[in-house]
Formats: sequence, structure tokens, C-alpha cells
Amino acid sequence: MILNKKNKIGSGIIVEGSGTNLWVDFHKVSKDVFIQFPCRTEPEFFCKFKEFKNKIIPGFVSYPELIKVDLEYTDTIGGDANYSWVKRDTIEVLENISDRSLISIAKKQMGIDLRNKTPIDCGDFIRLDFYKSNTVLFITFFQG
Repeated sequence: MILNKKNKIGSGIIVEGSGTNLWVDFHKVSKDVFIQFPCRTEPEFFCKFKEFKNKIIPGFVSYPELIKVDLEYTDTIGGDANYSWVKRDTIEVLENISDRSLISIAKKQMGIDLRNKTPIDCGDFIRLDFYKSNTVLFITFFQG
């Protein structure tokens, strides 16, 4: 059985009988949910997906995945980033945040109140140019 990011359905804390909290990843394979413990190579059967989806599992607390986002605000010359000055920051946001919400949070965090052009999604990062200011904001994603 192969557990990977495609069949991962979340992370959470399992409270064992001894009262210890364990951080685990949950994976859905066919109609079953398996637990992947951080220090073990073999996954363990946890429950049926129907039970997991309906949240009738005692001792389970789910937490949303957080990702770190690197913000870089600098000037441009001829449309290219110049870096004669740069302002950097890092924020944590929910993994499933929309681009529009992320842009709004990033602009607020960096203190930018300018109107932006259409964002350019480059896969790992979003480039955000601004009208009448010759500046650019790079929003770069990375798992943290």
C-alpha cells in the first residue's frame, strides 16, 4: 500500500489510551482510513471513511494544515524586479486559502494600499504588480 500526498486527507492528534497525544497523518485508501505515524514505516488501519467523514471517532482532534508564505516587496525597472530596496516577511495561512484572500492578507501585512494589476500565478509563487508605482510583490509558498 502506498501512502502519498494524493491520498492524504488530513492531519490530527490521536489521544492514546495512556493519555499521550500523537500527531498523525490520515490517508484514504479505497473506503478505509489509515494512520501514518511519524516514526513508523507501516500504516495502520484506523476506521472506515464513512465514520471518519461523519466525525464519530472518540479521541480525535483535527487541525487544518498550515503553510508558510514568504512575502517580498520591491521596486521594478522595466517590469523586472530591481531589489534596490526590499521588504520581506513570512506569514502562516491555511493550506486551502483562496488566492484572492491570500493577496488581501499579504497586502495588509506588508502595508500596501495600492491597487494591483491581475495577479500572475507562476505555480510556486504569485507575482503581483501595482498600478503607477513601479513595485512588485512576490508571494512564495513553501511547506513549513
